[in-house]
Amino acid sequence: LQTAYEQSTFSLKAAEIELTTAEKALEDTKLRAPYDCVVAVKSKDEAEYVAAGNPVFEVYGTAEREIALEAPERMMGQLKEGAELKVTVPALNFSGKATVIRMVPVISEKTRTFKVYAKLSGVTQAVIPGSYVEAIIAD
Repeated sequence: LQTAYEQSTFSLKAAEIELTTAEKALEDTKLRAPYDCVVAVKSKDEAEYVAAGNPVFEVYGTAEREIALEAPERMMGQLKEGAELKVTVPALNFSGKATVIRMVPVISEKTRTFKVYAKLSGVTQAVIPGSYVEAIIAD
């Protein structure tokens, strides 16, 4: 009787370990972003194998809107970090302001432009990631 009890106790412990391992494996299948965001692109389907380091989704944060612009080469000396811009999104009938947060000081040989990134003033859900944006330097 003692042996049967010990075997049952061992089996119970083994089952608890298996349950804990299965719960951990299930939890590891869930993807969570550490910030508010929107899924823009889904590159894998349910039950499809994903190797470590490969993207499954492309997400865009919704808390702070950042816009990426291509500025003409002639504006390289006019734009600086901290500069205020007037922005419009014609398709959404949106107008607002943005502040330049960084610039990539490299001119593209094909387009003769350089990249400018700006943060929209105030959080607005009106601007959808991927929208076409126009900007001018504020007076």
